[in-house]
Amino acid sequence: MKSGKIIIILGVSASGKTYYKESLTKKFNLYLLRRVITRPKRKNENNSIDINVSKEQFKIMKKRKAFFIFTKINKDYYGYLKEDLQIIEDGINAIGDCYYKLIKKLRKIMKDRLIIICLQPYNLEKTIEKIVRERDDYKKRVKDAKKEYKFYKKNKDKIDFMVYTDYSTKTDEKVNEIMNKILRD
Repeated sequence: MKSGKIIIILGVSASGKTYYKESLTKKFNLYLLRRVITRPKRKNENNSIDINVSKEQFKIMKKRKAFFIFTKINKDYYGYLKEDLQIIEDGINAIGDCYYKLIKKLRKIMKDRLIIICLQPYNLEKTIEKIVRERDDYKKRVKDAKKEYKFYKKNKDKIDFMVYTDYSTKTDEKVNEIMNKILRD
């Protein structure tokens, strides 16, 4: 049996990661990787797949090696469950998103089963305006977005597909075209 693939969506805050993760899951019948997080859900966030735990619970799970990858971002922890890797072994394709600094580690773990799609705004300033409108913690998010934007530009060789987004149906068509290609290969 052929192993499945893990598709990871990357991008600065407000680039559409959650939107594409959820829409591609439905459209292409992908398994949505379960993410364990210690941060509280944000207002207007409806990610029912996220598993919220305390920092103490997260540390216990980490000690029990429950995650195939994890990180700390600011004061909070994020991890993906190791048991979800069995889905990939069973030939099912999965999708998730992750922190940009985990790309190298993910490549090492997943090798050729990992496909990275990066959503990069055509215009960072318009995305920053969107972050300011939509996020309570916009000052931190803007600072992070600028760092991530530069990182993605410098590390294109670590990304399989770079999609420049203008938040239109053209972007949707491009992402769907990429997914069709990934699932055909």
